[in-house]
Amino acid sequence: MNLRERLRTIIHNRRGYTLLEVLITLSIFLIVLYSVYMVYDTQRSSYSRTEARIDTQDNARMALSTLQREIRMAGYGVPRALTTLPRIVEARPRLIIFRADLRGVITTLAANAASGSNTLTVNATTGIAAGDVIYLSDDTKALALTVLSVNTSTSTVTTTAALSKSFASGSRLYVPRDVQFTITSGQLRRQERVPGGSWSTYTVFAGLLQDADCFRYYNIDNTEITSNNPVANPDSAIRRIGIQLTASLTPAGLDPQSYTLRCDADLRNL
Repeated sequence: MNLRERLRTIIHNRRGYTLLEVLITLSIFLIVLYSVYMVYDTQRSSYSRTEARIDTQDNARMALSTLQREIRMAGYGVPRALTTLPRIVEARPRLIIFRADLRGVITTLAANAASGSNTLTVNATTGIAAGDVIYLSDDTKALALTVLSVNTSTSTVTTTAALSKSFASGSRLYVPRDVQFTITSGQLRRQERVPGGSWSTYTVFAGLLQDADCFRYYNIDNTEITSNNPVANPDSAIRRIGIQLTASLTPAGLDPQSYTLRCDADLRNL
């Protein structure tokens, strides 16, 4: 083979891909790439749905735990000697209002308080403010008083009205609040107020909830109270409250899903 023939052979063997070969190669590459993307997208969507479902359940679970804990405290800090004061103010299937000293603002008298006086010397004034309603009790008698002013330097509380009874040093002083939980607009909402005052701006405890009955009331015989809305004489009628929250979620591309959580709250202070 002469030199010219050898060069022709070399040039022929180094020729590039044809257009058809390039198109076939690109098609195969795109098919593989699309398959990989579909697997990734499916896993990502599944993870997002699972994460959203877990977040919704956890949110409802934490809200349910708070509901149970706070409702159990209904009546705490309301002296039994004050028989006319409510512990459960209102009880409905989607709303409950109860009175309790949930903040634990409990102090005692540091000196005797005589009848006719409107100044109380206490061991601590933390958590007490002008306008608060306070309950003063020595287990045998009690008074409901409204705070006029608080002097932190002398640890004294001045009330708007004079005491009609005398109380010895060591008598307890409670600062209750009315607490309201309600289900509305897919939210569990919580509000507080000084007894007889205005409600605070609500706090959303949980969202993505069904607007459904979430409170069931049971008497001392463990029989559900169904005859009244609101429940009549709730302090004497109710001894246990069943709580139910149903979280709803509609993940992208799936049918709506719901998760129902339940618990019971035994009322310890009624």
